Amino acid sequence: MTVMERPFNRRKFYRFRSRMILVMVLVMIAIVTVMVLLHDLNTRMVNQHVVDTTTELLNIIQIAETKIPADDPPQAAVEKYVQELEQHGVSAVRVVDASGSNSIIASTNPKEVGKRITPKRESKRKGPFRVYGRVGEDDQSTQEPYRITFPVIQGEEVIGYSVLDMPLDDFQKLLNRLYFERILATVAILLLGGISIVYLAFRFTRPIDTLVEAAHQVAAGNLGFSIPIKEKDEIGTLSATFNEMIEKLRESKKLEERLYQVEKQSTVGRLASGIAHEIRNPLNYINLSIDYVKSKFEPEDRTKAQEYQKTLDNIKDEISRLKKMVSDFLEYGKPTKLALRAWPLRPLISDVVNLLSRKIEDQQIELRTEFPRNEACIVADQEQIKTCLMNILINSVESMPTGGTLTILAKEDMERQVVSLTVSDSGEGIAQEVQGSVFEPYFSTKETGVGLGLAITKKIINDHGGKIWLESELGRGTRVHVELPLAMEAALAGAEP
Repeated sequence: MTVMERPFNRRKFYRFRSRMILVMVLVMIAIVTVMVLLHDLNTRMVNQHVVDTTTELLNIIQIAETKIPADDPPQAAVEKYVQELEQHGVSAVRVVDASGSNSIIASTNPKEVGKRITPKRESKRKGPFRVYGRVGEDDQSTQEPYRITFPVIQGEEVIGYSVLDMPLDDFQKLLNRLYFERILATVAILLLGGISIVYLAFRFTRPIDTLVEAAHQVAAGNLGFSIPIKEKDEIGTLSATFNEMIEKLRESKKLEERLYQVEKQSTVGRLASGIAHEIRNPLNYINLSIDYVKSKFEPEDRTKAQEYQKTLDNIKDEISRLKKMVSDFLEYGKPTKLALRAWPLRPLISDVVNLLSRKIEDQQIELRTEFPRNEACIVADQEQIKTCLMNILINSVESMPTGGTLTILAKEDMERQVVSLTVSDSGEGIAQEVQGSVFEPYFSTKETGVGLGLAITKKIINDHGGKIWLESELGRGTRVHVELPLAMEAALAGAEP
């Protein structure tokens, strides 16, 4: 079983194909259900229509069996017969004189009396009069109605005939309506299923667009992001795998950077070793020679002697700077050997501040410090950490040649087991575009700087398992943040006071 298969086995329901199959099954079930319901409804409507039609036929049969009393006058007999037809649901009743005039002698619509009509179809049965009517109320029939003819009997004598039209398109309209409802229901269900499939397809392809954009960013070298995982289907698994790939690429990039740094340090180390052998011994000889010349050939004139001493001191200072540069090369190029133990942080900072106290006073810099109430101890190499603190504080002091405020803030983070140190100054600040290079070797914002101080500091801090970074803004100063491992109780037992 591969890594890609395991999430699928646990989340089969969330598969895209499973949801597609589910939608199709639901659509089929909906179609079958609606068809069954429509069939049941249609059956009941057809049955009801049959019942209504049968009732109308029964009414016609009852009318056909109706006999007019023999003693009723003809006009009264006709009017009574018309009323009887109306009671049985016959509409548009008209009594026509069939003797030849075809004029209406009685009607449910009094305005029609006296008018002549032309029957659509001549009845083969003759009589004194004919009664025309229509079963039901619909007079908008498009089909030829079914015509029923039966005699009108008074006593035992046939006095006329009734011609009743029964429309047949009611049933056809019902069938058309039921057919249209079935088509409409099927189309609605298919449309709903299609919308569901389109929605699922959109949900499925939208994360793919995100993955494509993420792939473009990775191809461009941007590894500082991850894809949010919202789905639990194949795309969610693919996104998780993509995030794992990005994380491994980040680790590989960090490894490459470390290898590059190691290679660069090795190159610098070999260069520093050569420089040390070729320069350090001549510098020592020159330094001793200057001391000899300084004591042996000092002018007797006081003014010239002062200028003489000042010139030789400047030469010695430059020689000391060159020796410091050689020492920095050696320190940066060779592996750091740490003598780790628990040390209180406050005395380490105080020692470094004391060394810089004269420079701080001369530049009229206000010093502010804040330490935790409990003595914060770090696991560190004392001399190496002092070197780091010295480099950081020197940079802060030199950034405020006309005075300012230097703040040193230390605090414990028990949850993360670190001691955080922040050194803030109100100096000139560092431009945003070069802040990423301040910890690189041979980079310096000072005209006389070599660019190894902060690089060495970062190397030492990293060797201690800590972190260092800075925040700066031009004209508002710089904040350097340092995190070092907090000494545990077992280490505190051996800590020096």
